[in-house]
Amino acid sequence: AELDVTAMAVSYHVSTRRDLLLAMIDLAFAELNSPSKSDTPKERLRELLIRYVQFGEENTYLVRAALQDPYLMQAQLLEFTNALRMETQAVNSGDDADELLNLLVDYAHGHIFAVAAAPKGEGPDLAIFLRSLDWVLDRLD
Repeated sequence: AELDVTAMAVSYHVSTRRDLLLAMIDLAFAELNSPSKSDTPKERLRELLIRYVQFGEENTYLVRAALQDPYLMQAQLLEFTNALRMETQAVNSGDDADELLNLLVDYAHGHIFAVAAAPKGEGPDLAIFLRSLDWVLDRLD
């Protein structure tokens, strides 16, 4: 009603709720894939993770939906994951088994969900995330 669109109009263009969610996730996650402006792999990795955490804090339900259903992990999210992988490989001697990638992504998800679970304004803020992220990245020299 707020969009001045009927349910029938939506169902005409999208066959299932899952497909609608998929389209929403793909569109929302597209904003993550803009090129990094940073010079070094470590700076690019930091920038990408900040971008993801900020996005996740604003779109917790989309992140949760994408993580719960592998079908929803489509092109935009896979492209972003590959960008992260490229940077973790550059800063961690190849990161062949994706250890650093998995650690940082899991940490980002933990932060996102801690923010979502806390009462408004009482959860961890970006500064807390960055303090720990920088601690890890500083040890990669």
